[in-house]
Amino acid sequence: MDIEILEKLEKEDKKLASLNSRVLAHFIDTIICSLLIYFLIVFFFNDNDIEKIRLAMQNQDIEQINIFLLKIMKMYIVIKFFYLSLFFYMYGATLGNLITKTKIVNYEHLDSPNLFESLNRALVFMICEIFLNGVLFLLVFTNKTRRHLADLASKSVVIKVD
Repeated sequence: MDIEILEKLEKEDKKLASLNSRVLAHFIDTIICSLLIYFLIVFFFNDNDIEKIRLAMQNQDIEQINIFLLKIMKMYIVIKFFYLSLFFYMYGATLGNLITKTKIVNYEHLDSPNLFESLNRALVFMICEIFLNGVLFLLVFTNKTRRHLADLASKSVVIKVD
Protein backbone atom coordinates (compact mmCIF):
# COMPACT_ATOMS: atom_id res chain seq x y z
CA MET A 1 0.00 0.00 0.00
CA ASP A 2 2.79 2.44 0.90
CA ILE A 3 4.47 2.00 -2.48
CA GLU A 4 1.19 2.68 -4.31
CA ILE A 5 0.66 5.87 -2.29
CA LEU A 6 4.22 7.05 -2.91
CA GLU A 7 3.85 6.37 -6.65
CA LYS A 8 0.58 8.29 -6.75
CA LEU A 9 2.14 11.23 -4.91
CA GLU A 10 5.12 11.24 -7.27
CA LYS A 11 2.83 11.07 -10.31
CA GLU A 12 0.91 14.12 -8.99
CA ASP A 13 4.20 15.89 -8.11
CA LYS A 14 3.40 15.94 -4.36
CA LYS A 15 5.79 15.29 -1.48
CA LEU A 16 5.25 13.85 1.98
CA ALA A 17 5.47 16.30 4.86
CA SER A 18 8.61 16.04 6.97
CA LEU A 19 8.40 14.65 10.48
CA ASN A 20 9.69 17.96 11.85
CA SER A 21 6.84 19.90 10.25
CA ARG A 22 4.28 17.39 11.52
CA VAL A 23 5.59 17.58 15.09
CA LEU A 24 5.68 21.38 14.92
CA ALA A 25 2.10 21.49 13.58
CA HIS A 26 0.92 19.26 16.44
CA PHE A 27 2.73 21.45 18.97
CA ILE A 28 1.12 24.60 17.51
CA ASP A 29 -2.34 23.00 17.60
CA THR A 30 -1.86 21.95 21.22
CA ILE A 31 -0.88 25.50 22.17
CA ILE A 32 -3.90 26.92 20.31
CA CYS A 33 -6.32 24.56 22.09
CA SER A 34 -4.66 25.25 25.45
CA LEU A 35 -5.04 29.00 24.90
CA LEU A 36 -8.71 28.48 24.04
CA ILE A 37 -9.16 26.65 27.35
CA TYR A 38 -7.37 29.44 29.20
CA PHE A 39 -9.68 32.07 27.68
CA LEU A 40 -12.75 29.97 28.46
CA ILE A 41 -11.65 29.72 32.09
CA VAL A 42 -10.94 33.45 32.32
CA PHE A 43 -14.20 34.50 30.68
CA PHE A 44 -16.66 31.83 31.80
CA PHE A 45 -15.55 30.87 35.30
CA ASN A 46 -16.90 33.34 37.81
CA ASP A 47 -15.04 34.68 40.84
CA ASN A 48 -16.77 32.14 43.07
CA ASP A 49 -15.40 29.23 40.98
CA ILE A 50 -11.90 30.68 41.02
CA GLU A 51 -12.10 31.27 44.79
CA LYS A 52 -13.19 27.62 45.30
CA ILE A 53 -10.16 26.41 43.35
CA ARG A 54 -7.82 28.73 45.24
CA LEU A 55 -9.17 27.49 48.59
CA ALA A 56 -8.98 23.87 47.47
CA MET A 57 -5.33 24.35 46.56
CA GLN A 58 -4.58 26.13 49.83
CA ASN A 59 -6.29 23.40 51.84
CA GLN A 60 -4.87 20.68 49.61
CA ASP A 61 -8.39 19.39 48.95
CA ILE A 62 -7.46 16.76 46.38
CA GLU A 63 -11.08 15.91 45.58
CA GLN A 64 -11.98 19.50 44.61
CA ILE A 65 -8.76 19.91 42.64
CA ASN A 66 -9.50 16.69 40.74
CA ILE A 67 -13.04 17.87 39.96
CA PHE A 68 -11.64 21.13 38.55
CA LEU A 69 -8.98 19.31 36.51
CA LEU A 70 -11.58 16.91 35.16
CA LYS A 71 -13.71 19.86 34.00
CA ILE A 72 -10.70 21.32 32.22
CA MET A 73 -9.85 17.97 30.60
CA LYS A 74 -13.42 17.57 29.35
CA MET A 75 -13.32 21.08 27.90
CA TYR A 76 -9.97 20.36 26.24
CA ILE A 77 -11.17 17.09 24.70
CA VAL A 78 -14.36 18.64 23.30
CA ILE A 79 -12.61 21.75 22.00
CA LYS A 80 -9.75 19.84 20.38
CA PHE A 81 -12.08 17.28 18.79
CA PHE A 82 -14.22 19.98 17.19
CA TYR A 83 -11.15 22.06 16.28
CA LEU A 84 -9.54 19.10 14.50
CA SER A 85 -12.75 17.92 12.82
CA LEU A 86 -13.69 21.36 11.58
CA PHE A 87 -10.27 22.25 10.22
CA PHE A 88 -9.65 18.80 8.69
CA TYR A 89 -12.98 19.02 6.88
CA MET A 90 -12.97 22.68 5.85
CA TYR A 91 -9.29 23.18 4.97
CA GLY A 92 -7.66 19.76 5.00
CA ALA A 93 -5.33 21.32 7.57
CA THR A 94 -5.32 22.70 11.08
CA LEU A 95 -3.82 26.08 11.89
CA GLY A 96 -0.62 24.26 12.78
CA ASN A 97 -0.64 22.57 9.37
CA LEU A 98 -1.29 25.87 7.62
CA ILE A 99 1.65 27.50 9.43
CA THR A 100 3.98 24.58 8.60
CA LYS A 101 2.66 24.41 5.02
CA THR A 102 1.38 20.86 5.28
CA LYS A 103 -2.00 19.42 4.35
CA ILE A 104 -3.98 16.29 5.10
CA VAL A 105 -5.32 14.56 1.99
CA ASN A 106 -7.19 11.36 1.29
CA TYR A 107 -4.64 9.10 -0.39
CA GLU A 108 -7.18 7.73 -2.88
CA HIS A 109 -8.12 11.05 -4.51
CA LEU A 110 -5.47 13.40 -3.03
CA ASP A 111 -8.09 15.88 -1.87
CA SER A 112 -9.16 17.09 1.58
CA PRO A 113 -10.89 14.45 3.70
CA ASN A 114 -14.68 14.31 3.58
CA LEU A 115 -16.78 14.87 6.70
CA PHE A 116 -16.77 11.22 7.79
CA GLU A 117 -13.01 10.88 7.26
CA SER A 118 -12.40 14.15 9.14
CA LEU A 119 -14.51 13.04 12.12
CA ASN A 120 -12.88 9.61 12.08
CA ARG A 121 -9.38 11.09 11.92
CA ALA A 122 -10.12 13.53 14.76
CA LEU A 123 -11.64 10.77 16.92
CA VAL A 124 -8.72 8.38 16.47
CA PHE A 125 -6.29 11.28 16.96
CA MET A 126 -7.93 12.20 20.28
CA ILE A 127 -8.15 8.59 21.49
CA CYS A 128 -4.45 8.13 20.79
CA GLU A 129 -3.53 11.44 22.38
CA ILE A 130 -5.51 10.74 25.55
CA PHE A 131 -5.13 7.01 26.09
CA LEU A 132 -2.00 6.03 24.19
CA ASN A 133 -0.09 9.19 25.09
CA GLY A 134 2.08 9.59 22.02
CA VAL A 135 1.93 6.11 20.49
CA LEU A 136 0.06 7.85 17.68
CA PHE A 137 3.30 9.34 16.46
CA LEU A 138 5.50 6.27 16.89
CA LEU A 139 3.80 4.63 13.94
CA VAL A 140 5.31 7.19 11.54
CA PHE A 141 8.59 5.27 11.88
CA THR A 142 7.03 1.97 10.82
CA ASN A 143 5.92 2.82 7.27
CA LYS A 144 7.35 4.62 4.25
CA THR A 145 4.47 7.10 4.00
CA ARG A 146 5.00 8.32 7.60
CA ARG A 147 1.37 7.70 8.52
CA HIS A 148 0.25 7.34 12.12
CA LEU A 149 -2.85 5.62 13.46
CA ALA A 150 -5.23 8.51 12.68
CA ASP A 151 -3.92 8.64 9.09
CA LEU A 152 -4.39 4.90 8.70
CA ALA A 153 -7.93 5.03 10.10
CA SER A 154 -8.99 7.86 7.78
CA LYS A 155 -7.14 6.80 4.62
CA SER A 156 -5.10 9.98 4.71
CA VAL A 157 -1.55 11.13 4.25
CA VAL A 158 0.10 14.44 5.16
CA ILE A 159 1.76 16.24 2.28
CA LYS A 160 3.91 19.32 1.88
CA VAL A 161 2.20 22.32 0.31
CA ASP A 162 4.23 24.82 -1.70
